[in-house]
Amino acid sequence: MIARIEVSAQYGMAMKMNIQDQFLPWWEEHEQNYDLLLLDVDGTLVQKHTALPGVEEMLKGLESRGFPWYVLTNDGHRSHDEKSASIAKSGLNVPPSHLVSCADALLDFVRNEELEGQMFFRAGYFGSPDYGESAGLKMTDDTARISECRGFILPESLDRATMPDILFNAFLDNPDRYLIVPNPDSYWPGFQPGEFVLGSAPFARMLQKVLAEKGVRVSPHFLGKPHHGIFDYAIKVAEEHYGMTLGDRYRILMLGDSVHSDIPGAVRGGMDNALLLTGITHEDQLTDLKGDNRPRRVFRRIA
Repeated sequence: MIARIEVSAQYGMAMKMNIQDQFLPWWEEHEQNYDLLLLDVDGTLVQKHTALPGVEEMLKGLESRGFPWYVLTNDGHRSHDEKSASIAKSGLNVPPSHLVSCADALLDFVRNEELEGQMFFRAGYFGSPDYGESAGLKMTDDTARISECRGFILPESLDRATMPDILFNAFLDNPDRYLIVPNPDSYWPGFQPGEFVLGSAPFARMLQKVLAEKGVRVSPHFLGKPHHGIFDYAIKVAEEHYGMTLGDRYRILMLGDSVHSDIPGAVRGGMDNALLLTGITHEDQLTDLKGDNRPRRVFRRIA
């Protein structure tokens, strides 16, 4: 069954968007048109530590056919092993080798900026093993050494209540320092119904604005969806893991539940995309979508 809703196009013209019921039957029919499937986690595979219907069947099918797939997460707080164990609580088997975190993109960033061996201040927990150390950085959370640091990394949440003041003054003293925020999400669902949790990205934007009032210009470096870092890293890892070359990015499908991260990230990266209505995006929001936030196709559920 396909429902049709009116969607405002970029120039105000009404366009119809098809909402299909199940993703899995569509995928089985169109899989041959793709070389790689990228999947979001929360709202796409699981919801509140419960696997969504049809997901286990889909993942087992991909594995049995040897079809390349990776799970992309803006969770830069936990290592691959930690995230895999968290997903396993839902009953799903997502091996650490099939996970790509926003924090993984730090590796390419460090190389491109020639920051290997430099000390960075870690403003919160950053995985075990630490993503910064894995990327070749020296990490510290000792505020006494903050002046020695080449920059600051803001994981999911800040360690101390005084951290905003500490970082604000650190940038006033050292305005040329890097500000790296792996997870660009402003918020995500909490454990209680209707509850949301603020991430570190809103703080980074607030810090940028307040520093500008003092004449200090700081540009945060975001690594996760919808920014290109996480997608570029995932494609590179997939090519190495599966021994293939992904020349045509439109043969990569990104499946997710967010019109603010999954969909625009795929669009800007030249990939195909599909939106699920099992997470943070609801049908009544689709009427206002334009440009990069507008999904190519929409499904109510996996199966």
